[in-house]
Amino acid sequence: MNIGKRGLDLIKSFEGLELEAYYDAVGVLTIGYGSTGNHVYLGQEITQQEAEALLMRDLVRFEDGIA
Repeated sequence: MNIGKRGLDLIKSFEGLELEAYYDAVGVLTIGYGSTGNHVYLGQEITQQEAEALLMRDLVRFEDGIA
């Protein structure tokens, strides 16, 4: 992973933390620190640790896409 602590903190500050799945402003089902995709379902609840893990997984996917 290429992102550092300051980058992670910035993402977290913009995204905010939601431990229950919700529809974002454009109607996308979202959870944690802005995680979206097939793994998110209505009524889903996660812990802060699970939100951190989703963020890290999402970052790997996006960093790979940029690379």
